[in-house]
Amino acid sequence: MEQEFKDNFIGNKKIQGKFILIGGVKGSGKSYAMTQYIKLSMAHKVYDLYILILPAYNIEASNTYKFLNIKDKHVFIGTDYHEGVTQLLMKKVTGAPKNKKPRILFCIDDSSAEQLDHHKMDHSMKKFITSIRHYNTDLIVVAHATNSIISPFLRGQIDILILYKMTNYKLLKTIYEEFLSLSFDKLKEFIEEYKNNMKEEYNCVYINLRNQKIFLDFKKLVGRFNV
Repeated sequence: MEQEFKDNFIGNKKIQGKFILIGGVKGSGKSYAMTQYIKLSMAHKVYDLYILILPAYNIEASNTYKFLNIKDKHVFIGTDYHEGVTQLLMKKVTGAPKNKKPRILFCIDDSSAEQLDHHKMDHSMKKFITSIRHYNTDLIVVAHATNSIISPFLRGQIDILILYKMTNYKLLKTIYEEFLSLSFDKLKEFIEEYKNNMKEEYNCVYINLRNQKIFLDFKKLVGRFNV
């Protein structure tokens, strides 16, 4: 777990581009994990630019998000996602010299099912996700646990999947069949392991789809995000 933390969160300053999807029910801790990672990456200067879509920012600016400086030219904060945000990011990267492309963290909190639906997703986001490795960007999307978060389109694009508490059995079954059938002999075995870990409040399961590493007690790693 320690090496995974270094390779994917603070140790590797060369951003190759990855898509991290965090899913779970309301109040499970998924947005907290994203917020803590933003803090950590800022403290370690992992990225040059932060593009943050935070729907609750105006409500939580003096509390949860008080560490963010709206006057910082390296931080862009929006409360609603729209296609222009992705277009701006892509333009900023493609317009920079090859050896000076900015390292970017692009976060979308509380993403709607529509934003993750392949048929409704805007063209710029589709293009960005399918070619994320060319944009020197790490994308973190936090979404409510619905079937659309593992749509056929997204299944082939996700690099890291972090699962908080879910009550959607069909969704867990899809995740098992798509990603975990080689790691667990039976669906029942995965469900039992998952349920046991979810007994601890704010725990989560971490699945790196690039290297097939799975951590069932990922709360310990999220704890390392504290600064």
